[in-house]
Amino acid sequence: MNIKNIIQKSVAALLLVFAFAAPVVVLSDSSVNAAGAVVTPKSNACQGIAAVGGGSCGSQEGVKGLLKNVTSILLFVIGAISIIMIIVGGIKYVTSAGDQSQLTSAKNTILYAIVGLVIASASYAIVVFVVDKI
Repeated sequence: MNIKNIIQKSVAALLLVFAFAAPVVVLSDSSVNAAGAVVTPKSNACQGIAAVGGGSCGSQEGVKGLLKNVTSILLFVIGAISIIMIIVGGIKYVTSAGDQSQLTSAKNTILYAIVGLVIASASYAIVVFVVDKI
C-alpha cells in the first residue's frame, strides 16, 4: 500500500469522524424537563440571568442567528478540511523524493488549501457584515 492510499483513507476516516461526532456533541448537552421543554446549559444560564434581573441573555433573533450559526459551522468545517489538506500537501512534499511532478502536486495542494481558507474567511466576514446591517 503506498503513501497516497494511506493519506486518502486517513482523510476519509477523519471526515467521517467529524461528520458523525459533530451532531453527537451538539445534541449531548440537551435534556427534556418535566414540562417537555428541551433544557440546555444555555437555557439554564439564561433563566439564571433573568432570575437575578440581569436582563437579556443575548440571544440572536430568527434568520440572523441562523445565518450566523450556519456560516460559523461551515467555516469550522472548511477550516478543518483546509488544515487536513495542508498536512496532506506537506506529507506529499516530504515524500516526493525530488520528483518534479510530485513536488508541483504537493505545492498546488497546499496553495489551493490556503486559497480556500482565505476565501472561506472572507465570505464569513461578508455574511456577518451583511447580517449585522440588516
